[in-house]
Amino acid sequence: MKSLKEQIIRPKKNSEEHILPLINVVFLLLIFFMITGQLTTADPFKIAPSKSISAREIDKEQAIIHMAPQGNLAFQNEPVSEELLKEKLAAYLKKHPDVIVRLKVDHTQNAGKVLTLMTSLRRLGIEKLSLITLHEAS
Repeated sequence: MKSLKEQIIRPKKNSEEHILPLINVVFLLLIFFMITGQLTTADPFKIAPSKSISAREIDKEQAIIHMAPQGNLAFQNEPVSEELLKEKLAAYLKKHPDVIVRLKVDHTQNAGKVLTLMTSLRRLGIEKLSLITLHEAS
């Protein structure tokens, strides 16, 4: 016959069992942020676009040109000179003739420089050029 002590002894619990719910919560949070989060590439320069009253959403950018406050240029997040920009853009237009080229310019940039750049881009054969602005609530 078994003694009372032997009958009362319970199997030892796994000491890691209390961690399992915490791990589940952490993984659920990770999955939530992966689904709701949006990954974007950072601009090559710190640019604050001009404000606009237009509320039109931009589509996914296929081709984007950045113009920093100092006048530095970047194409597809890669800093370039103006001549190299023209070369890369011409090659890009051959592959994607119907692309909408987006121009993101700092709001402090001289309007004359922006217009000069836009004119030279038009001469390259860009038919659709869009200036990126920030929506300003009226």
